Amino acid sequence: MIDGSILCALGVVMHKDKEHSARIVADLRKVGVSRYGLLKAETAELPKVIAKDEVIYGCIYGQYGEGSGMIVATDRRIIFLDKKPMHLLLEEMTFDKVIDIGADWQPLFSRVTINARAIKYVFRYVNTKCARIFVNYLETAVLGLHTGAMRRDDKEHFYKVTIPKNLSLEENQFLATHYTGVVSTIGSDGYPYGATMFYFVDKKAGDILRLVTKSSTVTAKNIRERQRMALTVTDQEKFATLHISGDASLEEDLDLAYTTLKQLLVKNPHIPEGVMPPVAQIKDGSYVVLKIRIAKSYLRVYKLKD
Repeated sequence: MIDGSILCALGVVMHKDKEHSARIVADLRKVGVSRYGLLKAETAELPKVIAKDEVIYGCIYGQYGEGSGMIVATDRRIIFLDKKPMHLLLEEMTFDKVIDIGADWQPLFSRVTINARAIKYVFRYVNTKCARIFVNYLETAVLGLHTGAMRRDDKEHFYKVTIPKNLSLEENQFLATHYTGVVSTIGSDGYPYGATMFYFVDKKAGDILRLVTKSSTVTAKNIRERQRMALTVTDQEKFATLHISGDASLEEDLDLAYTTLKQLLVKNPHIPEGVMPPVAQIKDGSYVVLKIRIAKSYLRVYKLKD
């Protein structure tokens, strides 16, 4: 005979599993998944894959190279599933692994492409409603613009995250996945002056960049006198260059300035531990933060001839 307390415990576990499954189904419906999508074998596997406190922001399903599959984007990761009889193909990655996202929009079914560092996903015959929600969220997540947990009861602002209009998605992604560039300013003699510097994108206002330098540098002096400047960011492996022009000024918000300085000198993941950034090695002058408002930009990707 099974003890009554054990039966009670089993009942609680089964109830919680049903609640978890119901919550996942509710999230899937909100991101556009149809009745057909809810019946897919991959959907049935999600309660085993998604954590209790993990939230689904987007989902696409359709045909890919190996057959039929599904990709789910949550607040933590991207999950690929392909469920076949007696076999489950499961892959996952974090948002920083995504290089770019593409979509071929059609009225009913669209094609979505995700290029990651180690793999490429091309999904065909994707429900267009699902695709738009998925791509919109993934774009903002990759750029680091989507903050906070999803509010399931807020339908009006459910997926409305603004991407700066003066930069294209491709330019935003390029800017967000690099961290140094050549800053060009105009000297008093009329000649341009270039300096390689770390930059930071303002996540709340994506058309603003911040740089850290010393008050004694030529860059700081030139910007105090002439606000026009240019930033050139290069990716040697892709033969790609992003050119940005804008107006620069000294950051007057001391809290923002302090945060930027701390990010560069203490919490910059691109600087190896124990290595001082170049600006910290300049002895003269005090630290200053330059705020650049982007006015113009263009990205050039060059192809090598065969």
